[in-house]
Amino acid sequence: MTVVGDNDTCGWSREESLSSVVSATLLDLPASSFIPVNIHRHTNPIKLWTERVATQLSDLQKLINLYFGTALSEVSPEMERDSFNLNKLIFTVSSGGKAHVLHSNSGRVIWSRLLDNIIPLSNGEYQVHLVRSASHYPLPALVAVFGASADNKKAVLTVLNPLDGSLQYKHEFESNYRRFR
Repeated sequence: MTVVGDNDTCGWSREESLSSVVSATLLDLPASSFIPVNIHRHTNPIKLWTERVATQLSDLQKLINLYFGTALSEVSPEMERDSFNLNKLIFTVSSGGKAHVLHSNSGRVIWSRLLDNIIPLSNGEYQVHLVRSASHYPLPALVAVFGASADNKKAVLTVLNPLDGSLQYKHEFESNYRRFR
């Protein structure tokens, strides 16, 4: 829905399906890309020193990026974990089967995706479960959405990457979905 103001400017806009959210969960953002993940795997002091210097150069690059506002990195700082881990992603599913990811700090919709052939369970909600968080680098984060099939009332499991909205896995079970409440 969009409200147009004077001079054809957008006065207010929102995703209409956010008005009917029936399931939601909070997700951690991935750790900053400049945090050295493998720093303790090396026993060679020269490799440790070069990783430390590379990390400090990356920090300097991010500081320059922040100060001058130039795009030097591919990952936006908004999509990285802050030092207190207060910024989160909010994964929601609406009654119409549309999944959204919102940033908790800005309220901005990161992505939205219509889940094919899925309706809420008999209690009117989807079951949403965090399968793998973003802290399991280099594996992607995963969120599972469990609902009923719109066609034949069978159970449907949809697994998504919550950071980019890509479909990782989808399966329709042969059993009646009422058993899975």
